[in-house]
Amino acid sequence: MTLRLIAALFGPILAALYFLHYNRSNISVRLSAGWTVDIPLAALVLGAALLGVLTASLVSLTRSSVEGLRGWRERRRTWRRERARQRFSLALRLRGEGNLRRARRHARKAIRKDPHHAGAMTLAGDLAAELGDFRDALKWHGRAQALDPESGDLAVRLSADLEASGRVDDAEKVLARSLGGSHPHPAALRRLRDLFQGAGKWTEALAPAERLAPLGGTAAEKENDRRALQMIRLAAAEELISRARGGQAAALLEEAVRAHPGDSAPRLRLGDVSLADGRERKALRAWEAGYKELGTPGFLHRILSLHRGADGDGLKRQAAAMSAASRSRPQDPLPAAMAAALYMEAGNWEEAQQWLKAGAEAAHASREEPIWVELVLHLLEARRTLEAGDRLAAENAFRRVAEEAGRRILDRSPAVVELGPVEAEAQIDA
Repeated sequence: MTLRLIAALFGPILAALYFLHYNRSNISVRLSAGWTVDIPLAALVLGAALLGVLTASLVSLTRSSVEGLRGWRERRRTWRRERARQRFSLALRLRGEGNLRRARRHARKAIRKDPHHAGAMTLAGDLAAELGDFRDALKWHGRAQALDPESGDLAVRLSADLEASGRVDDAEKVLARSLGGSHPHPAALRRLRDLFQGAGKWTEALAPAERLAPLGGTAAEKENDRRALQMIRLAAAEELISRARGGQAAALLEEAVRAHPGDSAPRLRLGDVSLADGRERKALRAWEAGYKELGTPGFLHRILSLHRGADGDGLKRQAAAMSAASRSRPQDPLPAAMAAALYMEAGNWEEAQQWLKAGAEAAHASREEPIWVELVLHLLEARRTLEAGDRLAAENAFRRVAEEAGRRILDRSPAVVELGPVEAEAQIDA
């Protein structure tokens, strides 16, 4: 018993006894109109003192009991958390050893010991998903997310459970809710992008793909995100084209061109969209600029299709377009060969001879071009010889080209016949 408690108990009693020694008179206490009680003054003081002592003792005892109970509960919580931590560690070890079912049981026991152990709930959900019990995985991942609603990793896990359960729309909603803040989680963005992409919702996939662009990550992740965004832009543009929304599709394709200037696909489709809208000149400019910068044959084919015509003027326009393309990239023999073939079809042998020479020189200078370009040029030269009436020379030329083509296809080198540039002096005999 402490000195404070002794003083609290006996101090008022001693004071009351001292007061009683010198004051022995009574006082009348009226309890009602006809009821009066005479009480010694000292007894009244002593009773009041005892009542105060009793009250103070009860308050002190109650406070001590509450503090004791609180300490006991805290010690019990600490003990349960420690036990939960041990169970959780054991579950992780068992999972690493491949014993998923035992790991799952210990994860659940950890949750029973500590109902707020988010790690154990996440582990229990992961193990349930690995065992194919997606209903249980939804339960534990959902409880873990309720403890941490802003966790992108938990949103990804929960969406995977929902998708595996056939609830793709709910999975999209879970991810969308988790991305409502100002700091979106990259994993959640990628998951939502992939869900939309898998469902063919290209315009919806565009928003998370664009939000990923400024976020950090490894070099491989950034490159994959960049490529995915380009693919989604092109697919979204195709979707908009199918809905007759060419203006929006053109805007997307222009963004794709700016983001990937070395990619020919958005440039080709941008010209297609312009042509579909009746803007032939803009389509032609897009294809001519694309070929000049990239040199992709697809641009030449688009240009030819734009100048197609059933009459001789159509051939002349196509030949002139290929001539212009060849002048824009003189190192490429392909447009020169195409111009020569078109001039031959149009009966303009002089122009055909000129572009045959230009194409052969470009092919001879650039060994990076496909071998078929050079072979085609010499086939065209053989045809020119045949049209000129020199049948024997034409047959020899055709035979040499066929032999060289066979050698190159079979990869037999060095070739016996070396195809060089067309000589300028090989003019058409009158």
